[in-house]
Amino acid sequence: MGALGSLWVFFTLITPGVLGRQCTPPKELLHGSVHVNTGITFGSTITFSCDKGYRLTGDSSATCIVSDKGVIWDNDIPFCESIPCGSPPAIANGEFYSSSRDSFFYGMVVTYHCHVGKNREKLFDLVGEKSIYCTSKDNQVGIWNSPPPRCIAIVKCPVPEIENGHVEYGFKRSFFLNDTVMFKCKPGFTMKGSNVVWCQPNSKWSPPLPTCFRGCLPPQNILHGDHNKRDEEFFSVDQEVSYSCEPGYTLIGTNLVRCTSLGTWSHAAPACEVKSCDAIPNQLLNGHVFLPPNLHLGAEVSFVCDRGFQLNGKSSSQCVPEGETVIWNNKFPVCEQISCDPPPEVENARKLHYSLPIPLKTVVQYSCLLGFRLIGEKTLFCESKDQVKGTWDKAPPVCENWNKFSNCLEPKVPGGFILRSSRPPFGHGDYVTFTCRANFTMKGSRTVWCQANKMWGPTPLPICESEAKCEPPGQIPNGQIKGPLSLQVGKSVYFSCNEGYQLQGQPSSQCVIVEQKAIWTKKPVCKEILCPPPPPVLNGRHTGSFSASVPYGSTVNYTCDPSPEKGMNFILIGEKTIYCTNGSKENGIWSGPAPHCELSAVQCLKPQTDRGQMLSILKDRYSYNDTVTLSCESGFNLKGSKRIRCNAQGSWEPSIPVCEKECQAPPQIINGQKEDMHFLNFDPGTSIRYSCDPGYLLVGEDTIHCTPEGKWTPTAPQCKVAECKPVGPHLFKRPQNHFIRTAVNSSCDEGSQLSESAYQPCQGTIPWFIEIRLCKEITCPPPPIIHNGTHTGSSSEDVPYGTVITYMCYPRSEEGVQFNLIGEHTIRCTSDSRGRGSWSGPAPLCKLSLPAVQCSDVHVANGHKVVNKEAPYFYNDSVTIKCNDGYILNGSSQIRCKANNTWDPQIPLCEKEVNCSFPEDTNGMQKGLRLGKMYRYGATVTLECEDGYTLEGSPQSQCQDDHQWNPPLAICKYQVECILLQSEIRKELKEKKYYYEDTLTLECQDGYTLEGNSQSKCQSNASWVPSLGKCVPRKYKM
Repeated sequence: MGALGSLWVFFTLITPGVLGRQCTPPKELLHGSVHVNTGITFGSTITFSCDKGYRLTGDSSATCIVSDKGVIWDNDIPFCESIPCGSPPAIANGEFYSSSRDSFFYGMVVTYHCHVGKNREKLFDLVGEKSIYCTSKDNQVGIWNSPPPRCIAIVKCPVPEIENGHVEYGFKRSFFLNDTVMFKCKPGFTMKGSNVVWCQPNSKWSPPLPTCFRGCLPPQNILHGDHNKRDEEFFSVDQEVSYSCEPGYTLIGTNLVRCTSLGTWSHAAPACEVKSCDAIPNQLLNGHVFLPPNLHLGAEVSFVCDRGFQLNGKSSSQCVPEGETVIWNNKFPVCEQISCDPPPEVENARKLHYSLPIPLKTVVQYSCLLGFRLIGEKTLFCESKDQVKGTWDKAPPVCENWNKFSNCLEPKVPGGFILRSSRPPFGHGDYVTFTCRANFTMKGSRTVWCQANKMWGPTPLPICESEAKCEPPGQIPNGQIKGPLSLQVGKSVYFSCNEGYQLQGQPSSQCVIVEQKAIWTKKPVCKEILCPPPPPVLNGRHTGSFSASVPYGSTVNYTCDPSPEKGMNFILIGEKTIYCTNGSKENGIWSGPAPHCELSAVQCLKPQTDRGQMLSILKDRYSYNDTVTLSCESGFNLKGSKRIRCNAQGSWEPSIPVCEKECQAPPQIINGQKEDMHFLNFDPGTSIRYSCDPGYLLVGEDTIHCTPEGKWTPTAPQCKVAECKPVGPHLFKRPQNHFIRTAVNSSCDEGSQLSESAYQPCQGTIPWFIEIRLCKEITCPPPPIIHNGTHTGSSSEDVPYGTVITYMCYPRSEEGVQFNLIGEHTIRCTSDSRGRGSWSGPAPLCKLSLPAVQCSDVHVANGHKVVNKEAPYFYNDSVTIKCNDGYILNGSSQIRCKANNTWDPQIPLCEKEVNCSFPEDTNGMQKGLRLGKMYRYGATVTLECEDGYTLEGSPQSQCQDDHQWNPPLAICKYQVECILLQSEIRKELKEKKYYYEDTLTLECQDGYTLEGNSQSKCQSNASWVPSLGKCVPRKYKM
């Protein structure tokens, strides 16, 4: 049946009416997302993904499928659970603390600390990051982000000391893990290495302690230049360094710098500024000049001729160095017009009109004399295929003597059809134009004419080949095609260049189809290999050019200059001939380095200077014109010229200088001063006296002397810390105009920060003080309050360092609504870079999570909605109800859509406005009832009596539409019983019970007469009022 049959069978299996049906919209995925890509109709698929830190439990997708006569999702919605981590690794001599000890989830942080002694004293050092957190690489399995720290024995580093330097910051009696020390060299000394070191867990200082030496560090390197002491690491005082720039750059600044006694260089390092070539014309007649952004060394200018013109000269020129300057390496070219030869003459054709030269794009049109027919294309076009020479695009037509009896049959071309033609039948001179069908390529001329010989011509009928082929690619100038040649579409040909030329562009070209025509992709070109100008030689010359580039294979010969002085000869050292060859890059290279020319015969001995040194390269013997630079050792002054030359007589000129001794500035001492009277020079015999600051003792001789050898003797004294002998109480305000020795305690234990200082007065010739730094506990401000949540801390008091605060959201207010904690649920009181108390992170947020809720529309009989919003109604939407005139609202006038899709409170009723009154004074009725209240239609009251009363009537009554209660309201009667004592009362009255407020009508038995009141009422005190009458025997008259 094929694909169409299979499709028909598929659709016959689908339940009618299912196509286009929609599944129920998917619910929101807590901590995740539901991706609806193509809708929720039958056949659609939705996918599920979880937020970062959560993983999917359940199916990751669901498809809307057929079920009975409807459509449903084939899988339930999954849920996203927090990614758990295993328990944090245990560490020796320490433990971790966290908000939970049992469960650990993505994002949770645990912090380690080392065990302490019974009195909270420190026993171990914590090495590594103290906190690690739970993370995940695949969003499935939880892992800890790094290994835990280690608790190692307390680390103690040795007291750091360096020669000719001292501790500038961080001095202590003992040094422990992570303590920092900053060093400073004595005046006149330079530091090598880092001036800041840290105490490491291996009880060593890192980086290594620096050293202080007299002299300078290496001078600054410069871009596009260098200095002549590249291999030296240390430079002595007065040593000089010379800078130079690469060819094509100019030195800006001083080229000579000297190491001073301060350990700095006498001048800033110079800069090498790139040179620029001369300005070049920005216009080219019949062409274009493409200028670079600037004309600096290396800039390249390109030249392109307009269409119809060819370039006479190089297509580009580059700014290159030549000696001390920079020049353009190629001359400015010209654009010459490309022209065609006169068009071919055709016999029996009218004369053509044209003028020479014939430029490109010129069109000539042939026409035949009367009685002749034109066979072939009448129009020729002057073009250039190589942009070098102009040619006519096709052969000229012919003019045949007209033969009215010459008719041609309709031509046929397999794979093609006639696009346009003369009207059949085809006579002498009529034409037919063909085109090929799709996937066919035409070969030959597309138009043919009916000739006098009844054949189509002047060219054979074209051929439509079913498989396109490219034309032969032809040779490339100065190169050739490599390997077997295939003209099929998709095949490639490869090119190589002749010797002396280099390939530019892709090394291959591919046969491709473009607009139903097979053509070759862009071919490469073979560019001539050129070498830069040959290198110059000192005291010599060469046969090449100093500015122009040199073609491949060219040779250059070197010779030395004539003798500079009598008896002196220059000798050529090295190969006298070098040639231009090809390099690994685009340009050519020379076959070897240039030779050099050296003088023979004359040699000078190495110059000797007591207490001096040579800054030039050391040799045993020096040749003619060699120069050396001399300097004195540190502390000696040079007298004479520092630079001398080896002359033709084998001696140095000017004479070798001498070094005289002079003492350097006397050393400074820490916590003391010297009395040097601000001398600038220190000659032998000069004496310097030292003294210490208050609070320090002089150790050693207080005076030193400059010796004839330029050295100070004895060694300068030291000022050591004097023991403080207290002479009074501590001061907490800094004393003015007194010497104060720096604090001995400049760090605090973890959890404390440096606070104010106390000052202890000490005994001495001059009163002095020692500063004592105090530590105070670090505290954090009250933890931030969050909306819809709370925390375990106090909101009004500062919190001690290290305290962990746990946040939690309020429980849900109703079913389906809850607050989710976003962020870290714990924060810790720690310290910032300034030592102030700060929280480890921001407080989390309690974000309201709302369910997908929709409540039904609200309809109230005899009432209406006050419209704020029309249906549908979602969570927390509210509706206000108002009754029509004549009706009263029974229930709340405003209701709210709850999370369980119901209204809260219930939808009210609008009832007819009917009122039933309740008596204002009802004896014995419970006080909970609202006496005198008006009740609406349908309202029900339940009656209860107070103690001592009995309800007579129905306990419940309902308000009717006639404003009456049904059944009638009951009454409460008092339960006090009044007793009848007389026996003469009628039996039926005596057997009855009488209670409070009951009324008795007294009747006597037969034979008795009533004397007194016949009616009485039972009172609350069980008496009758008025008092009962009496039944006395009736008296009969005799």
